[in-house]
Amino acid sequence: MGTAGSFPNSGYQLYGWKKWALPADRSWISRSARTGSSSQEAMGKLITDNPELLLFTESGFHVTVLGGIKLTGLDRLRVALKLTLTGKTEKTYRHNLDLYNGIQCGQLAERASEVLDRTESEMAALIGNLTTALESYRSERLEEMKPKQAEKRELTESERKEALKFT
Repeated sequence: MGTAGSFPNSGYQLYGWKKWALPADRSWISRSARTGSSSQEAMGKLITDNPELLLFTESGFHVTVLGGIKLTGLDRLRVALKLTLTGKTEKTYRHNLDLYNGIQCGQLAERASEVLDRTESEMAALIGNLTTALESYRSERLEEMKPKQAEKRELTESERKEALKFT
């Protein structure tokens, strides 16, 4: 282990967690749930047209989240993933895991890199970006589900007099 200040997420290094556990760039957020369309972002693209089959594409990778994600239980992000290289469906890796579990994410990065012939760091970055996109999607969906307050309408004097006639 290095020193505590060797990278931005230095507190995590002290506990033995990988640098990729928290992506450094969180500036992009998929707006597809709110707008009803998919949005292209700098880091990747999360397609949310079908909440039970989420698609994430980024730099030559295609990730399918089978069964979607649960909106409840914010302490976990259990997913069933299907990872492929864009345009090469013969190389596919499927895995079921909790994206908030560092050990499981590390194992996924290691095993998927072997199957897909990519570097482990590429896979780790992909997993981090996917996690960030799914967190953003889940928070947007939760915001949409919040009850909206009804608009309070004031009656004009003539409307008030008209309403009092009926009582």
